[in-house]
Amino acid sequence: MMCTGSLVTRDVVLTAAHCFDDLVGKVVVAFTTDPECDKVKHTLQVVVPAAGQRPQAYRPGGFSLSDVALLRLPQDAPAWTNVMPLNFSPTAVDATSSVYAAGFGKAAGHDQEETLNPMLRYTTLPIAQQLDNEAIVYLKGKLGNDTVFDFGPSPLWFTDDSHGHAICSGDSGGPLVMNDHGFISQVGVASFTFATGGHDSCAGFGAYLKIGTQRDWLRATFNSLNSAYPNPF
Repeated sequence: MMCTGSLVTRDVVLTAAHCFDDLVGKVVVAFTTDPECDKVKHTLQVVVPAAGQRPQAYRPGGFSLSDVALLRLPQDAPAWTNVMPLNFSPTAVDATSSVYAAGFGKAAGHDQEETLNPMLRYTTLPIAQQLDNEAIVYLKGKLGNDTVFDFGPSPLWFTDDSHGHAICSGDSGGPLVMNDHGFISQVGVASFTFATGGHDSCAGFGAYLKIGTQRDWLRATFNSLNSAYPNPF
């Protein structure tokens, strides 16, 4: 499995919990900051705990509102990499926000042939402020009937991926980033894609867990990782 993540300190990566569902032993962490470049500048091998650093509420094998994880690196990331500022506000994004997604995933949809490759890509995506009834029924079947999908209270950000730009396989765990008058910050973690009506799930909606919803777990778990840096949560 290939996933994406972001540095929250020089020795800890924020990513998605489902990236560790089938992971045993070591994982190779690749670093690059050059979009559209297929040359990975640096790699590290990391021994991953059997259960990963994932919330206890997380359940493998399906959509989850606890789909977040932390990965402690054995040494600092290269000096030329950047730590991502975090934004925990549940209302950080609105209709006027400039929102970006980045990842190492496929450029083609799930139904199209393309192998995963370590190329970092990014794109601007419109926020989906309101889901249609068919999408809400579908998501409640996956996440539970009590899940709130109203724009502000929802634990997820949704992007409209139907206009030719989208996240797909390999982008899981990547950041949803907003640009607030030149200040860049991460507001979400890529969790899953979905579509209704039989369409390609990479051409429907992208779902990102709001990092603020897991802030208590992130703060406590970071403290257990013995990072050399202050807790960013």
